[in-house]
Amino acid sequence: MYFKPGEIPVSRGQVLGLTGQSGTAGPHLHFEVRDAAQRPLNPLARGFAVQDTFAPVISSLHAIPMTPAARVGAGGDILVVSAPGGAALGDTLPELEISGPVAFTARVVDHVDVRGYRLEPEQLTVQLDGRTVYRADNTVFAFDQGSRSRLEWYGRFARRERWLHRRPADDVPGRRGTVWPLGSDGSGLAPGLHHLTVAVRDHAGNLARTVLPLRVGEDPGSCPGWRPDTLTVAPGLPRGALDGVRLNPFFVAGPNAPEWTVRRLDPAGGDPVLEPAELRLRPVRIPPAALVRALAQHLEPTGTAAYVLSGDLPLESALPVEFPAWEEPAADPGRWRVYRWNGEDWQAVSDVITGPGGKPGFKLTAGGLHAVLVDVRAPDLRLPGARDGVLMVAPGPRSTVPGVTFPRWKIFPVAFSEQGSGIDPSSAEVTLDGVPLVVEPDLPRARLLVELPARTSPGSHRLTVGLSDVCGNRSVGQWNLECTEEGLSP
Repeated sequence: MYFKPGEIPVSRGQVLGLTGQSGTAGPHLHFEVRDAAQRPLNPLARGFAVQDTFAPVISSLHAIPMTPAARVGAGGDILVVSAPGGAALGDTLPELEISGPVAFTARVVDHVDVRGYRLEPEQLTVQLDGRTVYRADNTVFAFDQGSRSRLEWYGRFARRERWLHRRPADDVPGRRGTVWPLGSDGSGLAPGLHHLTVAVRDHAGNLARTVLPLRVGEDPGSCPGWRPDTLTVAPGLPRGALDGVRLNPFFVAGPNAPEWTVRRLDPAGGDPVLEPAELRLRPVRIPPAALVRALAQHLEPTGTAAYVLSGDLPLESALPVEFPAWEEPAADPGRWRVYRWNGEDWQAVSDVITGPGGKPGFKLTAGGLHAVLVDVRAPDLRLPGARDGVLMVAPGPRSTVPGVTFPRWKIFPVAFSEQGSGIDPSSAEVTLDGVPLVVEPDLPRARLLVELPARTSPGSHRLTVGLSDVCGNRSVGQWNLECTEEGLSP
């Protein structure tokens, strides 16, 4: 909404509104400074600068072979250079021997003095032998290019890191450079000694800088030290399934056995990816640990499970895929959902859909173990503070702000617990003494906030709450309320 000057006059100290915290991490004031094209600008450069005496910190670097033949160091493996406890790397790092195209990522953190808030550095520059090969200026943002920003990060390390080159589809404003590690002909840097310099600057001018000497060999060798667990893989793959696999952000080599289905993705062909990519799928059995957790979450397996493996999957939106093998569940289809195993819990990620080839599938958002599970239990409801089924409801707080009226009765929560398919907030049906009551779902805190109408009289009342999960399992709870005027001003 856009308003003309003077259309809505306000004055200093005037109350503009009240905020709650349902649906978000907490109440806050959000502001932006935008240009004429409605692109948000860096507010630190537009009159909102804050004190900043802390320099950015470059705490780790990764060197990653870009082809199966490239190598890093003596073992040909991914190399990690990091400082203990997230401290800054040194000004000059030990010389690194590489051959073939090798890409780099870095973890960079910046803070300001005010409560140590984290910011993105205003500028990151990568130089090779004194020549700038990549630069990222964080001065403006374009909403329609927001999805491209995921091309700048790699998230399979313990903490995500920023790529130190510009990928072809990255058109985020302020980005300059190419995939320079490929060299002029795709074979990597020229043999000899090179110096890679990473410099980071914040808006206050604080600077961090580190230099990595690179000794480039004549011929790329094989990778005898390659380990399939070099990068963190989504857990849940059966033991032995990665034997012989080379997993890397740029390629997956090895799983070409018949049980793996290979699918090649290309944005030119209409696939929702930012760059060409490959993924592999195979039918699997749910490993014991994941199966035990499913039963604890009141989820029953159906026999259909698949593992999706990809070195890098630059999705722009969810990708429809088909299960490589399908077993028709015996349960009502309305209770089927596709879940993804994150190593600790199963999370609902998709309904069962008809895939591109007409077979059952799901919408893929990340690789890993996926399974069709049946939610067999309704949400649990409870009324915190209730004793023997009765909750004492006190008067609401008194307002100290002129013109602002608080609720007559104190707002209270009805808590829910749902470990399966997730809550359907539109299913909430609440009545007070049989009369429908509007409540406020607060899903991040697993609760419904109940505000009694101001006309609710002191005394006894009956509260009924009905709530369903996404699969239609429904719970109904009933409690007595005792509203007391004690302490209520006339």
